[in-house]
Amino acid sequence: MKLKRPASSNSMEVILRLAAKEAGLSRYFTGKPCGNGHISERSASTGVCLVCKRAASKRERAADPDFWNRWRLKNQDIYRAYRREFYLKNRKNHLAIVARTRDPLKHRLRQHKRRAIKLASSGQHSIEDAMNLLRVQGFRCACGCGAKIGKKGRGGHIDHIQPLSKGGTNDKYNIQWLADKCNLSKHARDPIEWRQSLGQLL
Repeated sequence: MKLKRPASSNSMEVILRLAAKEAGLSRYFTGKPCGNGHISERSASTGVCLVCKRAASKRERAADPDFWNRWRLKNQDIYRAYRREFYLKNRKNHLAIVARTRDPLKHRLRQHKRRAIKLASSGQHSIEDAMNLLRVQGFRCACGCGAKIGKKGRGGHIDHIQPLSKGGTNDKYNIQWLADKCNLSKHARDPIEWRQSLGQLL
């Protein structure tokens, strides 16, 4: 029988089911194949291989696609309580997602600041700096492609001219507004190298 090894199994720590239960773990890993040849984690409560369990659940859903709809109708109170508990547990992440949706520019600047700190880059810029620069650029992409960028930065990205990963700073003199597609094309490349790839520099 051919063994089926998940890509991540090499990094799993071998632990017996009893030891996993005593440690309060929900899963354990023996490093040995199950009856179907899967080398995967197993459920500490049942001892069932998780790959086999997922396959069985998939077969059950295919055989009875309305099962979960019926379960929700039958257990509405339990389902609501579960969703409420999940929301409270993940409230911080939920609020971060809401803030990102409501004020994407502020979220981008926060990302820049975090990356600059991580890479030990100097300098910082504010929302006012970014919006002033966008007005100076005439709400157009800085690479000269002519693409329009919205007055609130929609359709554009704040790009570090010299990437932070290559020693660039995070101050207002090292940023420019690029259209989404241009910034994704530039990525973290050196500005001269990127311009040459566009045929704009020799």
